This record gives sequence, structure tokens and C-alpha cells, in this order.
Amino acid sequence: MLTRPFDAEQAPHRGVIVTTGTTALEQMITMVEKPDPTRARQLIDQHGADRLRLLEGRFKISPELLTELRHVPSPTGCPEPRLSTALAMHARTSAVRVVTTGSLVIDLGRQGNRAGASVTVSPGRPATLSAKRAAAVLVGIDRDLTAAR
Repeated sequence: MLTRPFDAEQAPHRGVIVTTGTTALEQMITMVEKPDPTRARQLIDQHGADRLRLLEGRFKISPELLTELRHVPSPTGCPEPRLSTALAMHARTSAVRVVTTGSLVIDLGRQGNRAGASVTVSPGRPATLSAKRAAAVLVGIDRDLTAAR
């Protein structure tokens, strides 16, 4: 799973991942979905801010997790299970690797009614991106992933 460094101000808007350590490549212990400021402070006190990450929302899913997803109940009114909740459940019995990046993250899907790339400049603030800049950002993410190995 791809994460960002912890930022207490962003915690109420993102999933907060508790990791096994403080490097860029760790394992997930648990996740707290959008904690309020009081709960975020408790997580900092309990685990230390350097072991917390913010969920970026990008995942590489194993075949084992796909099998588990078939048995995860969906939230009321939702046709499918929440992947972040399923990952937290999966982390109780299996390793879920966490990669932390400070690089820009690109969503190559559709934005509004037009095709195009968007990039997360900072959590929650998308901006359009040229193809040349998108390629440079991908190189930066690849560098982060390679360094984390």
C-alpha cells in the first residue's frame, strides 16, 4: 500500500496507518479510518508520529487478499467492501507492506468530463499535469520504491 508521511492536520480526512517501524518500507499493524483530532493524538501518544502514515489510496493486491475480499461484508448501502477496511483486517493475519512516498502521485483516470492526468500536490489538492511532468513524477515514485527496498 502506498502512504504519505503522517500529518496530524490531514488525519481526520485520511486513513491513518500504524506501521512496524520508521523507515520508508514497513508493515502495517492496523489502520484507523479518518480519526478525529482526539483519536489522532492518542495514536501519536501510543505509537509515536514517526510510525504513523497517511493512506494514499493506492494498493497492489495479492491473490490471497482477493480471496478474502469475497467474504468481507459490505458497508450498508455500498455494493462492495471498503478496500481499506479489508486491508486492515488482512493485516491482522498476513503481512501488508507499506511504502511511504513524498513524491507526487498521479491518477491517470478521468477528471470531470475530460480525460487527463491529475496529481496530488498535497493530500486532497489535485492539479492537472502535463504528460512530460507526469513521466517525471512516475520516475520519482519509482525511485522512492527502489530506495525503500
